Amino acid sequence: MADPLAALEVLDVLEVGPARVERNAVVTPYRVAGAAGEAVHELAYRYDEDVFDPSSESDVNLASMITAQVAVNYGLFAKRLVFQGPFDDEDQRFLRAMLANTAREIFVKKFLQPNPFLDDAVRHLPPVKASSYVRGEVVFSGSGGVRPAARPAADGHGMRYAVLSSGGKDSLLSYGLLHELGHEVHPIFLNESGRHWFTALNAYRDFFDFCHRNLVDGGRLSLQTIAAVAPDLSAPFIAEKIFPDSELPLIWEPIAAAEEKFELTALRNDGEHYYRTLRIWERNLAARRQQAVALVGEVMVADFQRYLRLSAAGFGTRLVCLLRMSFLKRSGGAGWAALSRNLA
Repeated sequence: MADPLAALEVLDVLEVGPARVERNAVVTPYRVAGAAGEAVHELAYRYDEDVFDPSSESDVNLASMITAQVAVNYGLFAKRLVFQGPFDDEDQRFLRAMLANTAREIFVKKFLQPNPFLDDAVRHLPPVKASSYVRGEVVFSGSGGVRPAARPAADGHGMRYAVLSSGGKDSLLSYGLLHELGHEVHPIFLNESGRHWFTALNAYRDFFDFCHRNLVDGGRLSLQTIAAVAPDLSAPFIAEKIFPDSELPLIWEPIAAAEEKFELTALRNDGEHYYRTLRIWERNLAARRQQAVALVGEVMVADFQRYLRLSAAGFGTRLVCLLRMSFLKRSGGAGWAALSRNLA
């Protein structure tokens, strides 16, 4: 009998590591191979202060575990997962358990429940019951990791809890229930991979730092950008076919990134302007469609028409907006502390 979940195995191998550890950073290569070829990308975390000792086996072990977490999402899709690094028995047990748990959750929540973003080939998978939904072999390559007995003993306390707080309902509910039960609860936050507010914020801060260095005191900066009103609202077609290397900021991100460097002096949302422009472009293209097809072909014209319609709908329904901002450069060291010193 054919395996109905075989269509999900899109990666021949996913290989993680080994991690390269610096005092304020960890960088880990992710290698994927499949029918479309092979690619290697680096997952990097950087910190504002020194958090690792590269000569410490325990720190290298911790850094390896941090950057291995992303791979936990791919147990349902890879025929082979390879973790390179000093993973001890307890690490391996944890990663295997999380791979199984995450694969099961993705299958149930993303494939068995209605999901408009699925391809037809996997849109109607049967509710297969399996002991594990991790599709492939899990291999740990490397040695020399710190054994559990060699780790510093934690100051354990049965009534203390840490909740990974991503802002979702599950973490908020868990925090609230534990707090109501009288336990000591601490939220912890993780800079996740992919589209995440902290990663984006750092990128925008780099941009404003550059502008601040190159403007005279009192200089002005005008900025225009399309922005999303909430995370994960980009249209898959536009993200994949039209702007594959771009992601929209959230409205607050560029404003927050400019803090301390620039003062926001004006802010407008002119999304209606782009809505009208896109509708005119679409009508003009439709009126000259045959000429366009003769120039670039039927497929490209159809894609562009779809892009214009989707973009206009996004602005028309206010899923995206057109931000126009004006900033004034703050003088170096401006702040209450500096002001107090100057007035003393």
